[in-house]
Amino acid sequence: LDPVGLEDNELRAFARYIGLQKQYRPLLHHGKCFNLPSHDPNTRIYGVMDDSVTLLAVAQLAMPQYALSGQLRLPVLCANKRYRVEVLDSPAAFSHTMKHKPVWMDKPLTIQGDQLIQIGLSLPLIDPESAMLLSFTLV
Repeated sequence: LDPVGLEDNELRAFARYIGLQKQYRPLLHHGKCFNLPSHDPNTRIYGVMDDSVTLLAVAQLAMPQYALSGQLRLPVLCANKRYRVEVLDSPAAFSHTMKHKPVWMDKPLTIQGDQLIQIGLSLPLIDPESAMLLSFTLV
């Protein structure tokens, strides 16, 4: 990969991802890694966490097996604490089968841990070979 030949928008994207890596470097290198189950065999959910932040990647490897993407439940969080949920990165265009993204994706949301554990968040349908990055920060 030669950054000299990249377009400005590609350079901005690289700068953004480098910034995210720098921001979360201690967590990425020293946090506890985990995987979460998905009802769709073509979806992978994995993350890293410490005492205050959980980063979660939801990757769609191939076409979803189901029309609904299901709930994202986070049994790794503490039930009696509150978390700020934020989308750090997501595909520019979501699947054309969705009329609307889940409301929680439009702006940061603060929610009780037990709700994230038991009920979870509705996941959007994302196109194959794409992913989104979420943060859950203790408040």
